[in-house]
Amino acid sequence: PMEITMTKSMTITAFFDPIEKTYVPDDNFEKALIDLGLDRLMDDHVFDLYVSEVDNLNLSGLGIKDITGIEAFTNLESLDCSNNDLNTIDLSKNIELGNLDLSGNSIEDIDLTNNKNLYTLILSDNSVKRLDISHLTEWLNLWAVNNNFTCVQVNEDQLNSDHTLDDCVSPPYLPPSPFLNCIIVDEGVTFSLNCDN
Repeated sequence: PMEITMTKSMTITAFFDPIEKTYVPDDNFEKALIDLGLDRLMDDHVFDLYVSEVDNLNLSGLGIKDITGIEAFTNLESLDCSNNDLNTIDLSKNIELGNLDLSGNSIEDIDLTNNKNLYTLILSDNSVKRLDISHLTEWLNLWAVNNNFTCVQVNEDQLNSDHTLDDCVSPPYLPPSPFLNCIIVDEGVTFSLNCDN
């Protein structure tokens, strides 16, 4: 509340900040949001109203170590976090994601169960040990070379489709792609309905 004594004709403009905020602990992530005009102050928070309608976010090569706060980007369709210092990432709230580039990080584990709209996934040059894409019902372009996994868990349709590696085009090619299930992984990686066995 503020009291103002009117002693003459005056014009008063009030600015109101939205109340809902999301915690953003990584300074490099928050600085990127400020540079993009999605935040105003380095205060470890971003207003949900400013980021909830963003559908495309490029955070490539910014030295980001912690992407906490990405959950507020609820309409995000394309995310490029390549070439950062991430070792974990939670994208469970970003259910609209279609394009995801996490190449060149140190990610060991990733749960994409809630990301049913993915059609491009770039995970090359990480430390991923287990990858489950069995929940994806649409075609997928997957580039995941230079990781630590030996098995990619797929569904029955994916297992029976052609994984024609020769026809794939490497990134930065993005859909629409003429290829169904264009998958490039390291030699020796198997495709299974259950990678636990």
